[in-house]
Amino acid sequence: MKYKSMFNSLIFSVIFLVGTLALPAGASEPKIQVSYQVVCEDPQLEKQFSAAIKKRLGLAGMEITERLPKAKFLIYVSQDVNDSVNPNGYSIAVAHLTNYATYFVASKLIESKSAEAEAVRQALMDMLREEGFMTHINVAHIDKMNEKNIVLVANALVDKFVEKTRKNWE
Repeated sequence: MKYKSMFNSLIFSVIFLVGTLALPAGASEPKIQVSYQVVCEDPQLEKQFSAAIKKRLGLAGMEITERLPKAKFLIYVSQDVNDSVNPNGYSIAVAHLTNYATYFVASKLIESKSAEAEAVRQALMDMLREEGFMTHINVAHIDKMNEKNIVLVANALVDKFVEKTRKNWE
């Protein structure tokens, strides 16, 4: 996979703290449209991570969509290879992407009727079709892959994504 060499070159030394707090989804909080993607060579593990992340995003009040999301969450899970310390460990790379700046500029051009504004509007529409601008990248490590650890890590990753995304959009 094309992401594998990029993420494998990162130093896998970040360890997540256990025991994250649940993010309440208040009725007055607007739902922010987000998307996510889990990449893993093990289809079953990819499915488990995806389900845990989808559940946590829902609990956090995020609206999951593939059509023009305002933020995107990318997760790459890879089993450690040739690790003499822990051959059963997994490394997890995470990236947050946002289209906040693009949406902001587009919102300022809505009322303008000038030809220049129309050209900028077209460029912005093309930008909205892209993944977005990377705002955060991090890595984590799991010593033992099991359902409990998948949920703990997924919750911690999603909580940080939601916190940063809400900060941009609210």
